[in-house]
Amino acid sequence: MPKPTRACDPDVVQRLDEVRIALADLGTALGREDDLGRILRGGVDQVIRAIPGADMASVTVLRNGTAKTAAATSARVWGIDADQYAAGDGPCLEAARTGGIVRVGGG
Repeated sequence: MPKPTRACDPDVVQRLDEVRIALADLGTALGREDDLGRILRGGVDQVIRAIPGADMASVTVLRNGTAKTAAATSARVWGIDADQYAAGDGPCLEAARTGGIVRVGGG
């Protein structure tokens, strides 16, 4: 698995942070998990369109210390997230724990 790196472009960081804040606000506002899942699926699709070079995206939610993928752009991402949860480490868990933006580069 590629090593996670922090996004360096200030404009990209700002856009990602705005998406993160908006998704967090939606999560707080919505009480029903199925509504939240539907909105988050739309959100990850928007991230792929908005962020140059982004191929995949997901949203990891921590509840009572347990990580869960709330939305992802593909089945491959669900598998990658599951591997991170099993290992107890990875970019999704780092972002969920710190509230920061973590971008994984290919290659």
